[in-house]
Amino acid sequence: MADSPDHSTGPSSKRFKSSSVDRISNLPDALIHRILSFLPTKIVVATSLLSKRWVSLWTSVPTLDFQDSYSCRSCPEAKVKFMQFVYNALLLNKSGSIETFRLHCNLSYGLSCVNKWIYFAVDRALHLQEADIAVSNGDEESLLKLPSSFFSIVC
Repeated sequence: MADSPDHSTGPSSKRFKSSSVDRISNLPDALIHRILSFLPTKIVVATSLLSKRWVSLWTSVPTLDFQDSYSCRSCPEAKVKFMQFVYNALLLNKSGSIETFRLHCNLSYGLSCVNKWIYFAVDRALHLQEADIAVSNGDEESLLKLPSSFFSIVC
């Protein structure tokens, strides 16, 4: 079998070897924040497990994107975990200004709870560029109140 090519030592085998260089962590924070701004906040927070540098990096991303799941609506424990997650992410966000705020949830968390999340985000949003709020509600009596600052335009 001396005539058979050795696939483990040829030039093509080098393509499959992993590199120990962490190129993403070497990017500037502003670029990492931009990349992370396209992901749901739950995934952004999970990046804190990547390395020591990433532990608090998620707290300065100017995008907050929260979306509950069906399990949050049907399972009391999941509902409480989602509520705690939203509160903690809002409190720990150190971006200086929230630019994008997305909230897709059910009103089962309570009108006052959802309003607090919105008020807090809008209060921290000096340069809000995008707001996407979808709150499903089975009760037509409840009205979601948006803060007046939500509609003001700073010249």
